[in-house]
Amino acid sequence: MYCSLFSHKLYFLCLGTVLQQLVAILIYPYVIISLTEALLYKDKPVKYSNKPESVIRFLDEHKKLKLIVPASSVLYIKAVDNSVKIFYLESGKIKEFVLRASMRSLEAIADKYHLIRCQRSYYVNPSHVNILRKDNEGFIFAVLDVEGAAAIPVSKTYYDKLASIL
Repeated sequence: MYCSLFSHKLYFLCLGTVLQQLVAILIYPYVIISLTEALLYKDKPVKYSNKPESVIRFLDEHKKLKLIVPASSVLYIKAVDNSVKIFYLESGKIKEFVLRASMRSLEAIADKYHLIRCQRSYYVNPSHVNILRKDNEGFIFAVLDVEGAAAIPVSKTYYDKLASIL
């Protein structure tokens, strides 16, 4: 309206010019700032990842959320009776969490986050396995890279898969 009054033109003839100026004022600054920021920070790593793949959400048998941990901090998962124990790192210390779930219900999570089954009762995170060692009786154990962590038994059926990953 202001433009049409001062230019002595009809309102609809000035509408195109007004819309172009509006776009220039409202959108162009944000585009320029976004492009500048993208160029400045393109090589810097992201400190915290917001990807849903970076954390594991453990649900119990009633589909209620019980534990959220970073995928890289999970050491191993052990089956105990009708539940599982999840061993993970928190502030450099080994923590354990008992979850009312079966090993079968955790298969999808294990596949998604690259946890490898090493025995009927164990899933292990191969990124934390230091070596596979055989004792005098012929049993194979996965030794973890975390001090104070128990050696995880590896059965012969799962040994080849775990050894090929390491």
